[in-house]
Amino acid sequence: MRKNRVLVLLILVLAFPADLFSQEDKAKNGTWLSLPAISFSPETGFGFGGASLRLFKLNPDDTIARSSQVRLLALYTTEKQFIFNTRYQLFTFGEDLFLTGRLEFLKFPEFYYGVGPGTEQSNEELVEYNFFGVENRVLKQLIPGFFSGLEFRYYTRFNYKLVENGLLESTTVAGYNGSEVAGLGPLFVIDKRDNIANSYKGYYLLVSSFFHGQILGGEFRYNNYRIDYRKYWKFNPNLEHILAFQFLGNFVEGRAPFHNLSLMGGSSLMRGYYRGRFRDNHFIGSQIEYRMPVWWRFGLVGFAGMGNVANSVGDFRLSRMKPSYGGGLRILIDETERLNMRLDFGFGDDTSGFYLNVTEAF
Repeated sequence: MRKNRVLVLLILVLAFPADLFSQEDKAKNGTWLSLPAISFSPETGFGFGGASLRLFKLNPDDTIARSSQVRLLALYTTEKQFIFNTRYQLFTFGEDLFLTGRLEFLKFPEFYYGVGPGTEQSNEELVEYNFFGVENRVLKQLIPGFFSGLEFRYYTRFNYKLVENGLLESTTVAGYNGSEVAGLGPLFVIDKRDNIANSYKGYYLLVSSFFHGQILGGEFRYNNYRIDYRKYWKFNPNLEHILAFQFLGNFVEGRAPFHNLSLMGGSSLMRGYYRGRFRDNHFIGSQIEYRMPVWWRFGLVGFAGMGNVANSVGDFRLSRMKPSYGGGLRILIDETERLNMRLDFGFGDDTSGFYLNVTEAF
């Protein structure tokens, strides 16, 4: 259906979850837990490939550091398109250093609707391009749970295929026919979560500021500021009922490519909206989620949130916020790491989305 044209990554366990559970001990010992993967969207047809996850400790004798993780995903579609990405989070001994990053290559289409909080569904335009991106973050622990450091990011989009006389070609927004972006900046993180993949208690705060410019190898000059706060409450020591809250603000000042503006929607925050359905300089959004076990390895969640994009910070109004709400199913695939497979159904203003992924939304 047209309103459900959301790219969905479906990780399917072909032999039912029991086969996955049998690999749990392998994951605990630091070997790879691999799953078959399939994707589908109207633009790409079916995509087939595999996903792998490794949970481990850099030093097995470390009783302080949380588990590190590395994730890999590779997909090839019936429309001869390709996705590859790898992400990592590493803790050195005693969490003295916290290293995170990703490397990603995409040959994938996406919809574009224009810039602003009031773009029309009828603007929908398919844009095809190649993407290569690298992010690397190095954080030093100053006191327990408090990290400070630097992050470098590099993104390039190329080989654009535009709709002739379409919205992008006629408006010629920044980056409409390709872009190269490089950024560097400081960030501060307070991470008091008990578990990264599925927090039961604690909180997380990230504050970052990035400068993007030609001196770093990019072609666009702009600044990007971000604040991400998350809080988790466990209601009863004997009941694993969790209330989770997130606030996210992303602010762009300067001339940024349309792909690097603040985007709304996706599988994490503002579920139910196509990622990038609305985009502009700034985004503010928040959500709350209730998580509860039901039976054996199965659980349920309910979530609700609101958010919107704006050209300037002064344009934000509570009355203009867009809603997001829904629910989902959880399947525990690693008891020690509390790693879940999640299936979510999200809804918004005349829109909806289906998501199947590994780890919680936030």
